[in-house]
Amino acid sequence: MPATIRLLFCRGQAGLKDQPMSLSPSRPILMVDPRPHPALPGADWADQYGIEVRGSLSPREALNEMLARSPGWIAGLLSLRNQIVSPLGLKGARLQVGEGGFPVVSEGPEELILGLNDRHLDFRLVLNTRPAGHGCTFVSLATLVAPHNLGGRTYLAAILPFHRLIVSQMLSTLYR
Repeated sequence: MPATIRLLFCRGQAGLKDQPMSLSPSRPILMVDPRPHPALPGADWADQYGIEVRGSLSPREALNEMLARSPGWIAGLLSLRNQIVSPLGLKGARLQVGEGGFPVVSEGPEELILGLNDRHLDFRLVLNTRPAGHGCTFVSLATLVAPHNLGGRTYLAAILPFHRLIVSQMLSTLYR
């Protein structure tokens, strides 16, 4: 099982001034490990990225923008994933929220939780927004995973390189 990176790289933006700066303000930052998290208390693996964007966004607005602006290669990878796991009896998903996509577990004014429980693993995506000052919003996306068996751990290891690219790209679409 890969260890979760526990480093925090920031741009010195609102609320994060005591952290080292990254090289590019338009790239998401890797944040501290969000575990334990009430959305999935038994998560064995987690990561969390964040980005500061201009304007005010709710979690739902941030999610809608990320989905609307996501590059086609992300939907293509998800489609390929569905073709590979379907014969194994795992649930498929589309790059959308709700029916046929990622179910909403809970939603509030500053937090939106998506997630799915499957036989190989449970996962949650936790999207948070908070005012960052100067007319900006800090948006963070945490991924929490609780594998149930060797199949879940193998699946997680196989998708991690893609996961990191996808989360970073999705958050980058919010930078304006």
